[in-house]
Amino acid sequence: MDCYQILDLVISALAALGTIAATVTALYLAYWQDKPKLKVAVYKAVTVGGGKPWPESVAISITNRSKFPIQIDLMGWTFPKAPGCVCFAFLPEHLYSNGVKGSKIPFSIAPGEKSPLFSIPWNDFEETLHYMNSNDDGTVRREIQRKKVKFYVSTPRSDKNLLFDIDRKIMDAFVESLNQKESIKKD
Repeated sequence: MDCYQILDLVISALAALGTIAATVTALYLAYWQDKPKLKVAVYKAVTVGGGKPWPESVAISITNRSKFPIQIDLMGWTFPKAPGCVCFAFLPEHLYSNGVKGSKIPFSIAPGEKSPLFSIPWNDFEETLHYMNSNDDGTVRREIQRKKVKFYVSTPRSDKNLLFDIDRKIMDAFVESLNQKESIKKD
C-alpha cells in the first residue's frame, strides 16, 4: 500500500465516525427537544403585611425552561420509591394563587415564563401531613423517615410525573409531623 491509499483509508474512517457522531447527536437532540424542562421551587414563606402574626405558608414557584408552552394538570406530594408510587394531589380550590384562594388548574406556562406563585397556608399543610399519616399502611412513614418526599407536576407532554426536590424546612415538617403522630400513639 502506498501512502495515498493509507491516507484515503484514514479519511474514509474519519468520515464514517463523523457520520455516526452526527447521527447520534441528532437523535439525542430530537429526543430531548420535546421533553418538558421545568424549574420548581417549594419552600416555606411568610406573607408580610396586614396584621401580625404574619401567616406562614408553603410557596410553590414553577418556571418553564422549555422552548414550548407547557400545560400543568396536577401538582402534589409523592413518594416515588414507595410501592405503587403513592401520590397526594393538591385540590385547586385549596391552593392560593398570587394570594387569592382557588387556583386555576390546569394552566399553561409560556416558554421562559413563571407560573403564578402558589401557596398553601401552613396550617392547611400540617392538616395534610396529619391526613397522610393517618391513612398510612407504613409506606408513607418509611418514605418520610428516609426524606424521600418529592413535589410532582403532571403534564400531558410527559408520560411520567416530573419530580422535584423540596426545601429542607418543608422536609423537616414532614418528619416532625410523623414524629408527633408516633408520640401520640405511644401516649
